[in-house]
Amino acid sequence: MKGIIYALKSKGKVVYVGRTTDYAKRKSDYKHKIHDKTNHLYNNKLYKYMRANKVSISKLHEMNIGNADDRKELRRVEHGFIQMHQPVLNTQTKYRTPK
Repeated sequence: MKGIIYALKSKGKVVYVGRTTDYAKRKSDYKHKIHDKTNHLYNNKLYKYMRANKVSISKLHEMNIGNADDRKELRRVEHGFIQMHQPVLNTQTKYRTPK
């Protein structure tokens, strides 16, 4: 399975960094669900921003993930990209180091 770190960009800046194991589905979800008023995320900060601004999505990093340690590494890599880009729409930016 592939783990993908992706960025949402607007006006030349990274505004959100996320991770997924199904990039095509994630892109489709963003395209369609942001306009679905029955979606529980409809009024969250990210979806409101996406409706009000032109936003593009692109891959930042791709890696194979097959076990729990790989998933932890994917979260660590995502956190690194969040630290690097300081996106304004990421609300949970703390990464806990596994014990």
